[in-house]
Amino acid sequence: MATAILAGLLCIAAMFAGASAPAALAGIPANMLLAALLIPVAAGVLMFAMAGWQDNNNRRCNLSHRDGGE
Repeated sequence: MATAILAGLLCIAAMFAGASAPAALAGIPANMLLAALLIPVAAGVLMFAMAGWQDNNNRRCNLSHRDGGE
C-alpha cells in the first residue's frame, strides 16, 4: 500500500516539476503502477461484498436497521 501511495506521489511531483504524464509514469516500476490501480478496485469489491454479507446476515437473523442491529 505504501509503495502505491509513493508511486502516485512521485508521479504527481514529476508532473509538477515539468515532466509530462507519460514521462512521469515511465519512471515508476510497473508493479507499483499495478498496485496503485488494483488496490482501490479490490477495496471497492470488498466493500460491496461486506455490505451484501451484512444485509444477508441481518435478514437471516431477523434484524432491522431500525432496532439498532442488536
